[in-house]
Amino acid sequence: MKENLIFSCIDNGSYLNKIVFCFAAAARIITKNSMRKHLIDKLQAGREADIKNFVDFMMRDSVQKMLKQYIEMLKKKAEAKAKK
Repeated sequence: MKENLIFSCIDNGSYLNKIVFCFAAAARIITKNSMRKHLIDKLQAGREADIKNFVDFMMRDSVQKMLKQYIEMLKKKAEAKAKK
């Protein structure tokens, strides 16, 4: 992807400032990806544990009760809006 951006910019333009802009854009992409790599790897490594924790939390009786109340409130709002 990074290389394609650089080469497409060079092929599409003949002006020096356009080439410099394209290289600067490619450099930003490379820098962002390298800065985020550690975080992305860490998040991907813990993905299964995060999913399990989320599901366990959502399946708690107290959370299910609150979700049920919230859905009932939304239904009442929708019914009241439909009556108007």
